[in-house]
Parts: sequence; C-alpha cells; structure tokens
Amino acid sequence: MGTFDILEKLFERQEKIIEELGEIKVIQAKQAESLKEHIRRTALAEENIELLRNELKPVEEHVDNVKFLFKVGYWLVGFVVSSFTVFQIIKSLN
Repeated sequence: MGTFDILEKLFERQEKIIEELGEIKVIQAKQAESLKEHIRRTALAEENIELLRNELKPVEEHVDNVKFLFKVGYWLVGFVVSSFTVFQIIKSLN
C-alpha cells in the first residue's frame, strides 16, 4: 500500500466523520427543539395545577366546615340521647 492509498483512506474516514458530525448536529437541533417544547408544556402544566389548587381551596374549606358541623351535630345528639336516658332512669326510680 502506497502513501497515496493511505491518504485516500484517511480522507474517506475524515469524510465519514464529517458526515456523522453533520447527522449529530441535526439530531442535536431536533432534541433542542423537543426540549424547548417539553419545558413549555411543563410550565403550562404547572400553571394549570396551581390554578386548580386555588380553585379547590374554597371546596376544601367547605368540606372542612361540613365535617365540623357533623361532629358538632354528632356530639349534640349524643348529649341529648344521654340526657334523655339519664332523665328516663331518674324518672323510673321515682
């Protein structure tokens, strides 16, 4: 193999490397665009989640209030039933 053949093979390899670098740059550009879109969509999703949380706060407060009222009602009914029972026991003793 002569010097010219070696140089020709080196030139062919260099061309192949240059072509692959070009393909890598195309892939990199596509991935950069994909990343930008992903970042944009993630930001929108986070904004939507925050909006939903803010919209649900009054509902959560209402649920907490209803729970409190049920607890108060439960204790009031318990007190009334207990008082009635004690009153009936005292009445039956007389």
